[in-house]
Amino acid sequence: MKLICATDFSEPSLEATRVAAKLARRFGDELLLVHSWTSPLLLYREVISDPARVEQKLIDKVGQELEEAARGLRAQGLTVDTKLIQSADPAEAVTAVAREADARLIVVGSHSRRGAARLFIGSAAERTLLLADRPVLVVHPGAGAIDDWADGKRPMRVVMGLDRSAASLAALAWIGALRTLGPCDVTFVHAFWPIEQYARLGVRGAIDLATSDQETVHVLERELRPLFADLPGTGTVDLRLRPVWGSAAEPILDEARAARADLLVLGTHQKGALARLWAGSTVQPTVRAAELPVLCVPAAAQAQPAARPRLRHILAATDFSESGNRAVAYAYELARAGGTVTLCHVHERALPPPAYGYTDERGALGEAQRREVEDRLRALIPSDAGSVPTSLAVVDGGHADTAIVQEANRAGADAICVGSHGRGGMARALLGSVAESVARRAQRPVLIVRPGN
Repeated sequence: MKLICATDFSEPSLEATRVAAKLARRFGDELLLVHSWTSPLLLYREVISDPARVEQKLIDKVGQELEEAARGLRAQGLTVDTKLIQSADPAEAVTAVAREADARLIVVGSHSRRGAARLFIGSAAERTLLLADRPVLVVHPGAGAIDDWADGKRPMRVVMGLDRSAASLAALAWIGALRTLGPCDVTFVHAFWPIEQYARLGVRGAIDLATSDQETVHVLERELRPLFADLPGTGTVDLRLRPVWGSAAEPILDEARAARADLLVLGTHQKGALARLWAGSTVQPTVRAAELPVLCVPAAAQAQPAARPRLRHILAATDFSESGNRAVAYAYELARAGGTVTLCHVHERALPPPAYGYTDERGALGEAQRREVEDRLRALIPSDAGSVPTSLAVVDGGHADTAIVQEANRAGADAICVGSHGRGGMARALLGSVAESVARRAQRPVLIVRPGN
């Protein structure tokens, strides 16, 4: 394959070229040096007697510099080609060449800025990562540590911002590829907004909003660790969970500094048209503030075959109606091939807004009432389901639809079974449907069991 390196012969681009050459050697790729040239005479053509001849001399000079850079790399045993493009937009030109060549990676240099300058001034590097449909490595000055890894001298220390998005999964695949070439010690960082998680998981009671409760941490670890459980290659792996009240860039950069990272890896969500001009994502502020190389990996351009789903944990919610109880039977049928079932009942009552602000016990179930509900749930277990592990969840308070989804999130259910009363027309418009609301809110499959099924 080919590896693209954009150069303008500045110090940052020379650093990028050096890193690109090391990576090309490690991957066994051909290196393509690309320079985008814009005529400096566009505004002054009328005052120059023969602008075409002057421009050609300038182009020839740039071409010689490009070829001289390539000769130096070829002397090191690399296969190197060059491409000189006339364009007013270097980022657009480089990304177009990368698409045509189906390049593995684009490497660009970045001018490190400090203070207010890096908040307001964009760069060709930043525009390249916004336009590119393939990974972009933004090289900041002082990237020598990648050389040590590429030369096999020591493991590379990598920090990656991790979530469950398609872009993050693509970035994970890239880290796996790097680890197969040489050992990489990886620290995964997940920055999360506590209030968002409290609402998603139905956390209740007086909570310190500056930190996070142990239940939330437990759920996040359970959701995130499987993503990298089968990471190929060699090296250590660690996961850091960081609550954040603002941009996720700061905690990720903090962890990179603490780990003395050699490389920062981020998944990027590609946007189109005007949307990609906005700088509200984690990637742009991280790249602007970083003092180490940053690898930005977009989600895979081509759709990947969907993995075969495994329904290992089914949550069955019932209000003890006929259709609700039928949903329990369907849950055990789904779990028959080796899954587990959580039987859930929601005792609806008003909770304080938000529920994690303080505790309100008005209308709460007493101990005897809770035991009675649990006994009713046990009575619904089919007689032939003795081999299916079962747990009980009595949710005391909240609206049924919200509480069911929150319990499924807490329990890590792979699917939800819920009954529907089968209302139609005006009745459904006036009364609503818990089942349909669960289906809209849940981020997992929902089986709705209607009367008569």
